[in-house]
Amino acid sequence: MSSSAEPTVLADEALLRLKGGNERFVSGTARFPTMQNQILADLAKGQNPYATILSCSDSRVPPELIFDAGFGELFIIRVAGNVFSPEVAGSLQYAGRHLRTPLFIVLGTHALRRGRRSARHALARQPAAFADSASG
Repeated sequence: MSSSAEPTVLADEALLRLKGGNERFVSGTARFPTMQNQILADLAKGQNPYATILSCSDSRVPPELIFDAGFGELFIIRVAGNVFSPEVAGSLQYAGRHLRTPLFIVLGTHALRRGRRSARHALARQPAAFADSASG
């Protein structure tokens, strides 16, 4: 679908879909079978993700689904083009320092090579900040 194509859903219908989905989520009748109220209750106490993923905002590549991960298992930072910025750096540092995730992944599509290179370059320029984040 090109960026100039007309939306297939109008804003009012999109809002109704979101509200319906949230109602199903809150009531415990979400369409995803891994959704369990006890898991949500445990996550309300805190999170302990095993990986941090810097991912493109592309709606076709949701990290939770492609890695078959449940709620609270991944800390995901999504930004169009995987562009590295102070905000992204702050989120990565939060994941390392406060959540203590042991693994950091930059995930993107073939078309995002330049964004991945940019993120790797920025990370390489600031190793002390990220090493400090990971060590606490």
